[in-house]
Amino acid sequence: MKNQYASTTLTINLAAIAENYNILKSNCSKNCLVSSVVKANAYGLGVDAVASRLAKEGCNIFFVANLDEAVELRGILTEAQIFVLHGLTEGQEEAFVNYEIIPVLNSSYQVDLWKQYSIIKQKKLSCALHFDTGMNRLGLRFSNYLEVGKDFSDYFDIKYIMSHLACADDKSHQLNREQLNEYQAIKSHFKGIKLSIANSSAIFLGEDYHFDMVRPGIALYGGNPAPYIANPMKNVINLTSKILQIEQVDRASTIGYGASHKLKLGMKIATIAAGYADGYLRSLSNVGICAVGGVIVPVIGRVSMDIVTLDVTNVPDPHLKIGAEVELIGDNIPVDIIAGKAGTIAYEILTSLGSRYKKVYI
Repeated sequence: MKNQYASTTLTINLAAIAENYNILKSNCSKNCLVSSVVKANAYGLGVDAVASRLAKEGCNIFFVANLDEAVELRGILTEAQIFVLHGLTEGQEEAFVNYEIIPVLNSSYQVDLWKQYSIIKQKKLSCALHFDTGMNRLGLRFSNYLEVGKDFSDYFDIKYIMSHLACADDKSHQLNREQLNEYQAIKSHFKGIKLSIANSSAIFLGEDYHFDMVRPGIALYGGNPAPYIANPMKNVINLTSKILQIEQVDRASTIGYGASHKLKLGMKIATIAAGYADGYLRSLSNVGICAVGGVIVPVIGRVSMDIVTLDVTNVPDPHLKIGAEVELIGDNIPVDIIAGKAGTIAYEILTSLGSRYKKVYI
């Protein structure tokens, strides 16, 4: 078993992921399909186990970022529809066809590549078309429609017309409605083709945004897709480490690199086996929190590569012993809470989790 002697354990609750999938389904319009975004190794949690569990739950549409991720996923799921959000580049055409992977075409360049390969293969090729409606990253501009849109149907089997919202986690942001209105104008040119604009957060904006398919990611993994309400999703991960050492401060001093935290006489300090090499971000220095025996304790001093130090003065003695378990992320400290402490988002926390953990699936 990999990392069988690791002091830090990442426990991933596959049943909670399945429950989250069904929570999202219950919040969607009738006949709206719920796909799953499993890019970046299923947000760091392991695409093999996660995608297999979601498929068992009935999901048959998956999104990844690039072709390598898609080929890996095809080896796991032989029947699923797999879409590549980055689309394709020159030289990848044959692999897309051979592995039955569907590119999301984001530019005139990609449209032309796929069209030329369609001519070579003498058949229509599957794809999705992504139009930019205000994110201003990837995506065809609506003005491109006049340039490349007239003969789409001659070369492509278009599975979906897609777009992506920039501010879906802010329910009151005016850009949500502006993007929806532009998307409505674009879709009117593609009669009979299925539509998809909603990520995790947009599901909670209401039925106007659901269309034929939604594309949740972070919500599947326990992140709050609607920060303006209590998190409707189930916690998925539990990240724990072990106490390596406990000391009581017997003189006024400082702790850690840079001497960034002053210690007081009588304080109890616990050192645990985790650090930024494990994805516990350095920005959590002096602001992070952990839980020992259910008691929330502060991170003190800088987070090192392999070490975090905690003020455990208020933890009852029965919980303070070498080898005792410390929760870094879990039921007491949800991923959104630790992300806020780090000045980032749950996505970065999950995808930063390192490779030195013992990984356990339940």
